[in-house]
Amino acid sequence: MISIEITYIICGILLVLSMVTPLFNVFFRKITPTPSNIDERDLPPVSVVMVVEDADTLERNLPVYLQQEYAPGVEYIVVFKEGDKDTSDVLKRFASHENVRKTFVPDSSRYMSDKKLAVTLGVKAARTEWIVLVEPASLPTGNDWLERLASHFTSETNLVMGYTKIKDATDFMNFCHHHTASYLIRHALKGTAFRTNMHELAFRKDEFIREDGYRGNLKYIRGEYDFLVNKFAKKNQTAVFFDQEAYIEEDFSSDQTWQRCRLFYQSTREHLQRRVVHRLVTGWDMAWMLIDYIAIVAAASVGVITRNTVLGVAAAVAFMLTYILRAVIAHRSFRQFGYDMPVWKLPLLEIGMIFVRLLDNIRYRRADKYDFITHKL
Repeated sequence: MISIEITYIICGILLVLSMVTPLFNVFFRKITPTPSNIDERDLPPVSVVMVVEDADTLERNLPVYLQQEYAPGVEYIVVFKEGDKDTSDVLKRFASHENVRKTFVPDSSRYMSDKKLAVTLGVKAARTEWIVLVEPASLPTGNDWLERLASHFTSETNLVMGYTKIKDATDFMNFCHHHTASYLIRHALKGTAFRTNMHELAFRKDEFIREDGYRGNLKYIRGEYDFLVNKFAKKNQTAVFFDQEAYIEEDFSSDQTWQRCRLFYQSTREHLQRRVVHRLVTGWDMAWMLIDYIAIVAAASVGVITRNTVLGVAAAVAFMLTYILRAVIAHRSFRQFGYDMPVWKLPLLEIGMIFVRLLDNIRYRRADKYDFITHKL
């Protein structure tokens, strides 16, 4: 039997945890977008690099990019595997567009990531200083997307991370995507960017060439955007572009593709600098959330077993308070980025995310590590 004094102490601890732990939350930390600092008359010419893996996707989406209204001038550099007749045929149908150029990944290339090699070749072929790397399967939602993105190309900036959304995503996919993006955006805005989980990135050609681009991680199959940000990010020199009227919409095509991206990140993150700081911050927030929920479940269980009504009621109140606070805080962040998600569902999605990440870790540990590199060493 628990004494009344101990019962009240436990109840007090539960209520304090339920009010304080929701504040250890990336959604509670304010995110202020990087302001646009360039007049339209000062915008630089831009090269948009696309690495093609599917000719049909290129044929369907390239016309949307060609509709971009960008007075300073834009060239689209399409990179594809040598001998890919389907892609070559598609580009012939765009021959009238002088700003569409192409280059090849040699069929003889071995022991390195085709995607990273393709990006490197695209950058070298570019005629402009600023490079915008995107996926052909992703689409801008406005004709002034490029102009708004380029307005962040200042002399003090060497990287611009764009915010993307997932096409036809479930609420759970949107939650996981935005949860991760929120941490990464804050890293970029408050110090030195760690990586990006979004396929929209602008960087400088001269810097890429001077510092040997992907040298040191060409053997890793994926992580094209992560490695770029991690290598070239400098303190307070990364801008973040998010505009509800002009963002990129990514197409993962299936849940399996999304899962595959998460699995490859498990491999990529082991080779990124500043990963310890990132994991400490996310781990701190996650630990407090788990402590709160575990304390509530433990108190409720003890209350039921000992028939302590006061403890049971306190556990129920603490749970409701935790749930409501986490829901309201998350909803504010999702609304800022233009998501329309049910408020009541957000804490449930947050709990579900923990189990998915645990499963991802298990899958990665059980996977053949040679599946993530181009050759055995």
